[in-house]
Amino acid sequence: MGIRNTGPCSVLNCDKETIKFRRFTPLAYKKSIEKHTFGSYSYLQIGQQLCQKHYLCIVEPDRSRRYTSRSKRKNGQDNKMELVTPAVVANQ
Repeated sequence: MGIRNTGPCSVLNCDKETIKFRRFTPLAYKKSIEKHTFGSYSYLQIGQQLCQKHYLCIVEPDRSRRYTSRSKRKNGQDNKMELVTPAVVANQ
């Protein structure tokens, strides 16, 4: 069995109480660079551990935004509506 991530979080002054930790991997580093979140946490190094909340904030910052837009489409809230003017109605 591999090494367990038991903390502590490597983010400075982290006071989040959690039992879930994630390792800052090369893929996580790449994602944080692409999503422009690494600049605020440039002291992090590959191999360090992050609490779940900081990991999601740094590596997956747009995860909830994609889910929200997807759920809006599912519920039909994202449907395009056609604008009907009085002149169009009168011609019918």
